[in-house]
Amino acid sequence: MSRIALHHWQGRIAPVFDVGGRILVLAEGNREREEHVLLRGEPLHRAEDLLRLDVGTLLCGAISRPMQEALAAGGIKVVGFVAGDVEQVIAAWERGDLDETFDMPGCRGRGHVRKRGMRRTTTNRASWRE
Repeated sequence: MSRIALHHWQGRIAPVFDVGGRILVLAEGNREREEHVLLRGEPLHRAEDLLRLDVGTLLCGAISRPMQEALAAGGIKVVGFVAGDVEQVIAAWERGDLDETFDMPGCRGRGHVRKRGMRRTTTNRASWRE
């Protein structure tokens, strides 16, 4: 499976994979592009649909743990919490340069969401105030 899928909405990576269903599927090298709509929302059904499309990697925004686990069980690599323009994300992915500039707002590193009420430790307070 060398195809990647990008979950998108209005030219950008969609904010939440679990809802909505427009995906762009690319063959390796970005030569062939296919648009698909995922109508089924249950985790196992979405995994089945992506496997049927021969997707090996999914680039998406936020994704629930049950959805991510269903995809992983099917052998699909999930690169979650990605944000940005679809074409820029594709270009960065192909260069091997999908860095923190493509992290969703509020995330520190791929897949790590900052939790509400989280406080910095006393050792970091000086930098917090600056």
